[in-house]
Parts: sequence; C-alpha cells; structure tokens
Amino acid sequence: MVNATATDSAGNTSEFSQCRTATGVAQPALKQGDVNCDNSVNAVDALLVLRFGAGLGVNQNEPCPDIGTVLTLAGVFGDVDCTGVANSVDALKILRHGAGLSVQQNEPPPCPDINQSLP
Repeated sequence: MVNATATDSAGNTSEFSQCRTATGVAQPALKQGDVNCDNSVNAVDALLVLRFGAGLGVNQNEPCPDIGTVLTLAGVFGDVDCTGVANSVDALKILRHGAGLSVQQNEPPPCPDINQSLP
C-alpha cells in the first residue's frame, strides 16, 4: 500500500492521500527472436543482435530484458539458436525466419523455434 503528499513552492505539505495498492510493471510476453519486445520478429531484431555482437549500443523497448541477459529457463535473451551467446549467426537466423526460409535450431536440449513464446 502507498500514499502520497503534495508540497507547494513555500514548503507546505498537504494531508496524506488515500492508501492505494501498488502494482508492478507488467513483464512483456517474450518470444524467441523478438529482442525489442514489440511482438514481431523481423529485421529490426536482427539489426539489434548485430549491434549487440559488435559491442554497439542497443535501444530496446521497456521493460524488455537486455540482449545477452541470462533468462532462468529460456537461456540467453537474443540467442535464437541456443549456443549460449547472441551473435551474428542469431541475426542471420532471424532474417531467414523473416524471409520465410527454414531455420536450423541446435539440439539437444531442444531450442525454442523463432517466434515461439519463452517460458
């Protein structure tokens, strides 16, 4: 529960507001290959993975996990072929997916298909 007060320019404080229940920010539904969390796996995602691999800055939608973040059950965020690192090969696989071409995933363990929801 939270409440608030307001303070004017003279430093006078209002009475406390009513208590309200605070809720957290909803986490996005994560999909394999959707590294900017816009609910679409496309060339923009591939470009972001390439920039990450080159050590360049990457802008992602909030509250999207950073590329390279280790997710508890889903491995490394942005690593679409489940090799343990997000790199140019992942970007190529995202581009192939976007073009409607087949994408070879590494096994074992089974690697989620691109655009599949992550746990």
